[in-house]
Amino acid sequence: MARPKRNNVDYFPHSCTHGRKMFIIESKYGNDGYAVWFKLIEQLGLANDHYLDLRDDTQLIYLSSLFKVDENTFKNILNDLAKIDAINNELYTDHSIIFSEKFVDSIIDAYKRRNNKCVDLYSLCLQLGIKCIHKPSKCIPNVDNNPQSKVKDTILKDTILKESKEKDNVLMLNFPLPDYNSKSDRSTCINYTAKKLHIALANEFPNNYDVANASVLDWKIPVKELIVKRKYTPDQVFTIANFAMDHDFWKKIVLDSKSLTKNFEKIKEQYHAEADKKSN
Repeated sequence: MARPKRNNVDYFPHSCTHGRKMFIIESKYGNDGYAVWFKLIEQLGLANDHYLDLRDDTQLIYLSSLFKVDENTFKNILNDLAKIDAINNELYTDHSIIFSEKFVDSIIDAYKRRNNKCVDLYSLCLQLGIKCIHKPSKCIPNVDNNPQSKVKDTILKDTILKESKEKDNVLMLNFPLPDYNSKSDRSTCINYTAKKLHIALANEFPNNYDVANASVLDWKIPVKELIVKRKYTPDQVFTIANFAMDHDFWKKIVLDSKSLTKNFEKIKEQYHAEADKKSN
């Protein structure tokens, strides 16, 4: 008797390092964000064809109970996961279906010895009778051994990685900074503020040697001093630094984290003085 086909998995790769998407969710929701994401991945792994259908309200109630968060928090986390493309935005926003192409791509090895292929976005949409934009998946093997094709594939992958990084940077810049006084982990809040400031500077001064060679760690110390010792909020730090980046004089100062910290009060005073002039 033939073994029944399996369309789920018992495990998935769990990296010890996380990217900007996880950083954003954990910064905003603390441990709830972290726990919901990985428990959600577990449920996607166990589910047939690796999707969850929230069109049935009981499924939403069940999952929020399983994840130990209230329904509103769960919905907010899902909305943000969709915004940053951790789950498919179109499927979730338009159809209340949770599906993650990145997760499916990460478990492709589990399907190599099976007779059936793992689901991809296109086949899932056909199965559910939903019209959606088709994106290529790693589930479809590339059998072209032509060296030129391999070079093209490498260039394409590098382009995709670059575009993905740029998209993540835009998402981070547009995402609100966490509240330092909230239940969100405070060290995560400082890290997030430093990273957002670092990205903003790199975007504003792409050809500056010092900015290009600086790391997020170079900005953690001044950000920590401004937030912890001087009691500025993350939003105030980012707003004043942003003002300095656009200012003819201060933009030369803001490139150096130590100088920014030293002159922060002066920059803040000028920011408020110019804001008052505009309002009068």
